[in-house]
Amino acid sequence: MNHIHGGDYLFYLKKFNIKQKEITDFSVNVNPFGVPPALKLNWHKLIEYVGKYPSQDSEGVLEFYEERFGVGSDNIVAGNGSVELIYLAPTALDIKSVVIFEPSFYDYKRAFKIHGCKIDTIALKEENGFEFVFDETFEKKMRRCDAVFLARPNNPTGNLIDKSEIINLAKRFSDRWFFIDEAFIQFTDDFENETLMNCRIENIVVFHSLTKFYALPGLRVGAVISSKETAKKFRLVKQPWSVNAIAEQAASMLVRCAEFEKASKSFVKTEKFKVKEALSNQKGLKVFDSSSNFFLAKWIEDVNLDDFLKYLLENGVFVRDCRNFEGLEGNFFRFAVLSNKDNDRLIRLILNYV
Repeated sequence: MNHIHGGDYLFYLKKFNIKQKEITDFSVNVNPFGVPPALKLNWHKLIEYVGKYPSQDSEGVLEFYEERFGVGSDNIVAGNGSVELIYLAPTALDIKSVVIFEPSFYDYKRAFKIHGCKIDTIALKEENGFEFVFDETFEKKMRRCDAVFLARPNNPTGNLIDKSEIINLAKRFSDRWFFIDEAFIQFTDDFENETLMNCRIENIVVFHSLTKFYALPGLRVGAVISSKETAKKFRLVKQPWSVNAIAEQAASMLVRCAEFEKASKSFVKTEKFKVKEALSNQKGLKVFDSSSNFFLAKWIEDVNLDDFLKYLLENGVFVRDCRNFEGLEGNFFRFAVLSNKDNDRLIRLILNYV
């Protein structure tokens, strides 16, 4: 199967010859609360920015990261989503070779591949819950490469690598780059202490996105956080005005979202526990532990995943088919935590299957 990003349920409706209908989409891992009230209440103010150029360095985005996370503006480069900046990394830092763990977000590999980098992969093992292992194999590969790309939490597995382990590795391999994707970090417990955005270690480069936690996939806003010298290198290769004026102004409004953030984390934590408990005794189904707002699952009985996906779609529900991730070619699928009602519906459908 060719790589398909999440959310393309129309492809599967066509594949299974199902008439187009309203679908509850569990494949997209954004905050179930949707757009924060601070943006909804002030959306009318943003229309005036359609006729204006954004600031060249996306000052509204820098302001958000300074005020919300305490990161200095010299350490931040804003982008059209964090993906833009991930694609710039090999050019900005002249990366010739990289270690990537799999399964993980497809665009890590693609970003380095189109730059002509040598890519060395390490397979995460199902038998140990897809935990990251930094063993002899990793060390050998690191000695041959310029960088490693890691996600915390990892997508699609939901694993969270210990912060202290990353810091220790970065110090041991001080002449190698550590690229860390923290797109889902705000969903984790004790986020303020978990994030590496303030680690101040020269060879750690953090990518962060406003897409997931603030439910803004259509606005495309993110940033790379690094040392001042590294940030300069990203600015040298980045196109100006890549963050549009509405997205820039919207980002600056997110500093007024304290209650939204607190309520979101509490809700996701409660619903995750409910979903995991409900599905943990389902015959033939394994739901893996997750530190994020989604679960990776696998049918381990004699189940045809296409039949399962078709069954869900016929009942107006779509989950992420994970068979096009390296290492998940079996009956793996991923689903996000949505509203209480939607989660209950998915639970019922799964429990009524097989």
